[in-house]
Amino acid sequence: FGRTFCLRAISVQLSNKQQMSVYLPLNAPVPLPGQTLAVFEGGKFFGAKRYIATLYAPHLAVVSGSR
Repeated sequence: FGRTFCLRAISVQLSNKQQMSVYLPLNAPVPLPGQTLAVFEGGKFFGAKRYIATLYAPHLAVVSGSR
C-alpha cells in the first residue's frame, strides 16, 4: 500500500495505549518520540483499513491574502 501511494508506514501509540500502523507522506519528516500526530481514516484498501497521519501543530497558522 505504501509503495503504491508513495507513503511511509510507521507505528504509533494512541492515547489509550493501543498501537497501530499509520502512513505518512514520503517527504514528511519522521516524528520524534513524544510528538503528537493527527490520525485520519484513509478508507479500506487491499482488504484492510488504512490510517493516514500528519504532524499535529495547533500553533501553525496559514494566512493568505492579496495585494
